Amino acid sequence: MLKRDISFTFAGSALQMLVVLATTALVARLLGPTGQGLLALAILAPTIAITFARLGQETVNVIYGGLYKEKRPALFLQSMLLIVPTSIVSILVLLAFYFWLPVERGNFAKLSPTAIYASCLLVPAGLLLAMTTGLVRGLGKVRTNVVLTLVQCLVNLLLAVLLVAVLKMGLIGAILATILATLLGGLAALWVLREVATFNPASLDKGFWLRSLRYGLWVAGADFAGFLVYRVDQVMLAFYVPSAQQGLYFISASMAERLRMLPTSIASAFLPRLSNQWQERRGQVPLVFRYSLVASLLAVILGCLVGPPAILVVFGWKYFGSILPFLILAPGIVLMSTSSILSSAILALGRPNYNMLTGWLTAVANIALNLILMPRIGIVGAAIASTICYAGDCLCGIIFYRRLTKIPLAELAPRLGDVRAVTRIAWEMARQGLRRLRGPSIGGGGGLADNQSDHPAGGPT
Repeated sequence: MLKRDISFTFAGSALQMLVVLATTALVARLLGPTGQGLLALAILAPTIAITFARLGQETVNVIYGGLYKEKRPALFLQSMLLIVPTSIVSILVLLAFYFWLPVERGNFAKLSPTAIYASCLLVPAGLLLAMTTGLVRGLGKVRTNVVLTLVQCLVNLLLAVLLVAVLKMGLIGAILATILATLLGGLAALWVLREVATFNPASLDKGFWLRSLRYGLWVAGADFAGFLVYRVDQVMLAFYVPSAQQGLYFISASMAERLRMLPTSIASAFLPRLSNQWQERRGQVPLVFRYSLVASLLAVILGCLVGPPAILVVFGWKYFGSILPFLILAPGIVLMSTSSILSSAILALGRPNYNMLTGWLTAVANIALNLILMPRIGIVGAAIASTICYAGDCLCGIIFYRRLTKIPLAELAPRLGDVRAVTRIAWEMARQGLRRLRGPSIGGGGGLADNQSDHPAGGPT
């Protein structure tokens, strides 16, 4: 079952990557590097707010939704109750930064009031999407979550074509496309959750809510630190480089993050299974980590060969300056993404404080390195600082996981047999993908129909 979930998630992620790449290329070509840089900033500020305003509830829904099946209605209701107050506070903070506080805003000051007000609408839509999809995964509906995400990406592409390419709405159209697609994704997830959806206050359990809130706050600290590790460079670039350079760096990071597809797919499929079947799955963590690391390193090699010409073909020669930062970012992003396997296991062990410590150590180091390198070598310095810190994040994950489990380091070190196994699995996944493209075989389910196995009657396979 886990292998089929990973295979399905990977196939869905591959399709998502193509759709997101098409959307990014369309918008980047129409807006140009300067407009792309402003779009990145317009989306970045509310995304930071969403990351903090979730209060870790998204991960609580994944973990507790698997561990405490009878509490799923309570998880749904407490998630819904968090959205309104946290959205209001987040929007007020954003407006204070943009209009009220006497602070330096860098390239953020180049955003028009209309773009700012529009981007604030992303906060409630993003919170709804995060809360609901987290609980969808907590219910064990891994494949359903993949389909929801893919549909959201497709809607975003269609809206970008309509609003940016056809109606020529420029930056505002790109922002609105993102908001509407996010909102639709959240509403679709609500429909999936109708079996546990309730607004009856009697379903709340004060003790359970306080316990999950404490757990969530630890997760929130880790999530916010992790977001800083991934995005603090883009925030700081707003004060050091022109908007056009920021647009080039956004494309570099966007392309490099496509290489996260495999480890992210594995972690996304593995965490719900880990929380739902902890005793059966905990022994699989080292093996899954090794396979993910081997596959990711192979993906980096391929990505570094294909990525540079792909940037020129997809985005055009005006994005030539994105190539060097992409090559620098690629190895680090994959290492950090692979460590998500270990951070998932640490969460399932009930120790989110370790992930928070890892995140903040890495975030502080990233800020310090960016302060040293960014003023001197701009977006290349930002890429170097990020890759060093991504590798450090992976190292911290290994250290803390070993401390909690006492597992020998050799169990986490890749070996030749892992390379052969990953190659064999990749070939089998490719064959299954081709078989699905040709249609379901006689007597066997295929494609999305496999989603019926989200709740298997038997044990793990």
